[in-house]
Amino acid sequence: METSTQITRMELATAAAGIPEGDLLEFVNALPSERVVAAAVRVKEIRRSLQRMEDALEMRVGIEQLVGEEGWRDPESGEEFIYVGAPTWEVPDPNGLRAALETAGAQPRDLRECFDTVVKISHTGLNRLRDRSDTFADAIRDFRIRKFGPRHLRKREEDR
Repeated sequence: METSTQITRMELATAAAGIPEGDLLEFVNALPSERVVAAAVRVKEIRRSLQRMEDALEMRVGIEQLVGEEGWRDPESGEEFIYVGAPTWEVPDPNGLRAALETAGAQPRDLRECFDTVVKISHTGLNRLRDRSDTFADAIRDFRIRKFGPRHLRKREEDR
């Protein structure tokens, strides 16, 4: 019996939903080599679809106010969920905070650990300079490096 190289989104979604997380690697390793690339592409499609579905469902939760202050308990897992944004800290006046800490007696070494001076490079601006002059282009080429993240399958696009 010949093994098909095709693997459907439904097969993969069913496997992902039905296989305990600890057994997913075993499932992947059991796939015949000729099905691995197709499976990786299908999983990407499923992940995008699931992300869109999650976004739409959470939008409804917010619009319809389906989760109150008390939260929501998952009847399957017993886990409790609340509907809130991810917490972040913000300091609207970093210079004022630094001055207040200096006045309070904070040591310079402590302040260095708390405050970073960040220089952000505008690659759009560098590209404009590069296009204006070969001298600028040479200087930029000497200092700028193009990096790529981890390899993964992606749909082929025309080079820009």
